Amino acid sequence: MKKVATLDSTPIDYKNALKVLEGSWITIEKQSGRDIAVAFANPSCRDFVLSFLDENPDYLEVLASDNVALRNVCNILMYAIAAVDDPPTYKFGGLRHYVKNNANELASVVARLFSREQRSEKFFSGTDVILGALLEVEKNLSLGWGDWLARAALDVGESDDRSYTVDFQKAYKVLALICSYARVRGGSLGGQNAFLLWFEACLESAQEDADWVDLYDFFVENDGLPELSSIDVKSMIKSAVLDSVESDLSNLHANYSGDPEGMRERIREIKSIASRVGIDDGDIASRIRWTEEHVADWFEEDLSGLADGESEDVDYSLRFVGGVSPMSAVSSSSGRSLGVDDTKRQLEEMFKQLS
Repeated sequence: MKKVATLDSTPIDYKNALKVLEGSWITIEKQSGRDIAVAFANPSCRDFVLSFLDENPDYLEVLASDNVALRNVCNILMYAIAAVDDPPTYKFGGLRHYVKNNANELASVVARLFSREQRSEKFFSGTDVILGALLEVEKNLSLGWGDWLARAALDVGESDDRSYTVDFQKAYKVLALICSYARVRGGSLGGQNAFLLWFEACLESAQEDADWVDLYDFFVENDGLPELSSIDVKSMIKSAVLDSVESDLSNLHANYSGDPEGMRERIREIKSIASRVGIDDGDIASRIRWTEEHVADWFEEDLSGLADGESEDVDYSLRFVGGVSPMSAVSSSSGRSLGVDDTKRQLEEMFKQLS
């Protein structure tokens, strides 16, 4: 920033300018070591600059320079595709027009920053976030960056520096780009290790049932890629899903204590994903059946615990319905102690109201 700002001014002018801006326009914070972070003081400052850029987009050439972090350039490019409503109305039409008409020049800047920062672990982190953002810009504006992005994803995968993703959707998009790139070139992935690293990143970050299914279906569709023939990715996905499902089944009672319908619903979901990825047989099928059979037993135990006053492991504060606590429901108005069947009916009605 100093290099850009002092082109036509002295270092003293630069320091004085920062003093004037600090507090009202910018914040300056010391980071670890000698690093200093400069940011807009509030969203209105950012909005003013974006409005200015939209009217004077030529300034983007100065902002997207070798002295700016790649993540900040990505942020500006994302504003160029920011839209409201459907069909979309683009918020910064001037900025969007400039990016589309200067795609080649901007590609050179982005590639240069990418290469520089990839070599410096100090600056380069969240690769999936950066590549994911650039992929969104490419998809929206058709800038012709597809080949470069695929090559960059492979280069990062082949290095040992890539930080693991925490976002399944972004890693999945990068993986899809690599496979698309391979398909266009007759199946050559240009680096099996790179492909595996991004694939493992997807496995690491998959959280929802839909993530596993998307990943499995994706490789069923891409089974024709020659280099995939030596990598049993479907078995790797099945193994990961199996671990996830077994963990869910083991923790089912703890996670859904007192909620038999919640247990049964989760079992139905587990059966569905097991069927989708082809692991619904053998030991896992037996475990699912055993779990289904024991839901009623677990619920009886939960009810017995309530009737006996074993409240240590139950958070009753979340289970009040109409001002009546579950513990008060185990006794009738006449003071008679209710049986298990009566208690079960009372609590089932309360759980229905809660859900």
